[in-house]
Amino acid sequence: MEDEVGEPSIVLRVRLEKRGDAIRLDYEGTAPQRPMPLNSVYGVTLSGAYYALRAVTDPRIPMNDGSFRPIEVVVPEGTLLNPRRPAPVSAGNVETSMPQRRPGAWRARAAGRRAACRRKAAAR
Repeated sequence: MEDEVGEPSIVLRVRLEKRGDAIRLDYEGTAPQRPMPLNSVYGVTLSGAYYALRAVTDPRIPMNDGSFRPIEVVVPEGTLLNPRRPAPVSAGNVETSMPQRRPGAWRARAAGRRAACRRKAAAR
């Protein structure tokens, strides 16, 4: 993403790890918070992470605490996705909600990746 002077220097990075029945999303390496309203509060970041996982799994899974219990989301404080107060935050809702505009595209992309993961696991 572009920074406040138009340079492509803002990085959103996530590492996804599957551990048994649990999933861990680690946003270490994401760009530091910005002095403009591009930051996303932790709750919005968490919501986006849950939504993305839901889009690539079964959308019929009930949305409740039990379905989110095996998901760990790590977002370092002071980053674009978990800024320290009093950082401006309003535009962060736009960045994290964009995938919701095309959930079918996420599911289609994920279906191919799930098949590839199954093939790799079977080859081991």
